[in-house]
Amino acid sequence: MIILFLLALLQSASSHVGVLNDGPSKTVLEFRFRGEKELSAFVRVPDRGRVILSEVPEKNRKNFSVYLKGPYILRDVRIVQVAVTSKDPLQENIRIELDYGSGTGRNEKRVSRRYPSPDFERLYRKLIVNYRPSISHPVVGNRDEGARFLIISPEDFVENLDDFIDWKTKKGYPVRVATLSETGTGLDEIKAYIQNAYETWDPPPEY
Repeated sequence: MIILFLLALLQSASSHVGVLNDGPSKTVLEFRFRGEKELSAFVRVPDRGRVILSEVPEKNRKNFSVYLKGPYILRDVRIVQVAVTSKDPLQENIRIELDYGSGTGRNEKRVSRRYPSPDFERLYRKLIVNYRPSISHPVVGNRDEGARFLIISPEDFVENLDDFIDWKTKKGYPVRVATLSETGTGLDEIKAYIQNAYETWDPPPEY
């Protein structure tokens, strides 16, 4: 059995992820993030308390493996990827526990009060098992500081985009056109323009 999933974490703070086996052994797998230290893995055995995973006899840990990657930043969300493999045919379900400490976590995300992208939010709901939006969406039309669709174009081509812009706007995607005279023509200049738009516009560009 292989179980692969994503968990959303707090934007900052140290994290604790526990994977509880509902099978007869009641094994608990724990993971802790503490500052810049490497990820530590523990296993809690009912009769022995908590021991380091590497200390568990091979015969007792060969039936399962747990892999954890992250934390990563997926646009609006700080996530961790968890993979659990088990050779135990009786292990059909797992329960996840997620706790937070007061310490500094790895790869923290700056807290933002921007509204999450509706398109990306659909992706979050599909991929992240414990996703919950941090803030609610406003009534459509409340925001005009940014654009969901950014087009960078030579000035002499902008007029040719009118029909496309009108279509996207009617579909609910505010569009902003930036000419090369605004962004600069170099790759680094364009990248810096897009990065600034993502960090300061509300809504930030999605496309």
